[in-house]
Amino acid sequence: MTLDGFSSHISVVAALQIFYDHKIFVVKEEGDSSQTNQPYDQFIAKIYKRHIRELLDQVRFSLGKISQWDLIALCVVALKNTTRDRDSWKKSFIRVNLHPQHRVSI
Repeated sequence: MTLDGFSSHISVVAALQIFYDHKIFVVKEEGDSSQTNQPYDQFIAKIYKRHIRELLDQVRFSLGKISQWDLIALCVVALKNTTRDRDSWKKSFIRVNLHPQHRVSI
């Protein structure tokens, strides 16, 4: 499981013990790595969440109960649908000044 660098997400000893007991490896994102996630956060994460909501709405009524495996399958489908939108990736990199052909120097 990956957690962001927010300290309260990794400082609850009881929760970390449960992860340890169930052999769940917890990885913390370092604060210095946020710039690598900025393009994703600009557009792609929003598109991904929209796809998830749409799929959940479709499946919720047909299945009734949704298992963890159903959720994982929905996430995979949503991620595939999200990564097809190359223009959003490009716009995201441009917006955070990380696109090599559109960078604005300081």
